Amino acid sequence: MEREAPATDRSRLERSETLTLLAAVATLAAVALASVLIVLRRHADGDAGVGDALHLLALGAFALAFFPLAGPWRSAWLTRFAPWGFGIATVTAATAVATLPMSLAPVLFILTTALAAHLAPQRLAALLVAGQTLVVFFSAVRAFPEPVSALIQAVAYGGFQVFVLTTSLALITERTLRQHLALANAELSGARALLESASRQGERLRIARELHDLVGHHLTALSLQLEVADHLVEGRGRAPVERARAIARLLLADVRGVVSDLRERDLDLSALLRAMVAELPRPRVSLDLPESVGVEDSERAQVVLRLVQEALTNAVRHGDAEHVWITLRRDGEAVLVEARDDGRGIDVIRPGNGLRGMRERVAAVGGQLQLASTPGAGFTVRARLPLAGGTT
Repeated sequence: MEREAPATDRSRLERSETLTLLAAVATLAAVALASVLIVLRRHADGDAGVGDALHLLALGAFALAFFPLAGPWRSAWLTRFAPWGFGIATVTAATAVATLPMSLAPVLFILTTALAAHLAPQRLAALLVAGQTLVVFFSAVRAFPEPVSALIQAVAYGGFQVFVLTTSLALITERTLRQHLALANAELSGARALLESASRQGERLRIARELHDLVGHHLTALSLQLEVADHLVEGRGRAPVERARAIARLLLADVRGVVSDLRERDLDLSALLRAMVAELPRPRVSLDLPESVGVEDSERAQVVLRLVQEALTNAVRHGDAEHVWITLRRDGEAVLVEARDDGRGIDVIRPGNGLRGMRERVAAVGGQLQLASTPGAGFTVRARLPLAGGTT
């Protein structure tokens, strides 16, 4: 049964991303409209030239490079295109500013700064802001006869860029912290659910032992005594003794059945996993879980939960994934676990502490672990865990 894990903040996050994209569209539309009006006026005055055409071409190229990177969509192709797209966007924005000094083109630098906050290291983003501010200054020098006016414009747009950069970095940091907090809460939820399940199983085992040791013992003794009485009693008293023996045997069988049921330790892994990812806003988690897996001990359940938790951590911290698919199913005398994401992926897997710990946990229960990743195609974790007494 496949279902998507609910997340209370997911719709709010998606709505925020959509509004941000619409704001970028409106900004570029305003810049393009202003540029078209200026070029048309220059053409009417007979002042239009090659620079005006180059300016409009630069605006179009900027839009083609910027919006695939700024949107909420993800794909392997976009991941590979991101460095090139970012470079094209910065070059075309600078071209647009340099070719038409009196336009609103410097606003494009605010968009490239926001893009740099997400795609470039902080030092490179800061250097980009400084370089774009210089482009604004030298472009304004051509438009204003007084250097002070050009300096004021450069400082103004530079301040806007610094504001956007610091705000974007703060939002990214806040989002990262919220994701890490959500992961920690997910781990705690899984551990709490496992502890509660183990506590319930422990109480059931205690009751089963009491029934077996006390009630079962006394019923066995009663059956033996009734069997002796059956051999000693004659006449009309024999029938009631035989009925009592039959009832004692039935009662003993019922007690043994109840004890057997109470000793069943099938943990509800599906419920544990749903509880663990229920409040995770990002990445989006899709669960493909059976109604019952047949795990009978908390150690293997703990391994499954830790595998999923580590996969989610990798998807957030290293893969920047938007979606994670988790599959759990029974395969003979083993449990198969798979966690796959749509993050950045890598060429060569270099296990860190998390992946090494994952491999050690799987090996401790006699299982097998496989890791797979492709640049732009995410990361996949597959584990095969034998059930108690089973083999891989």
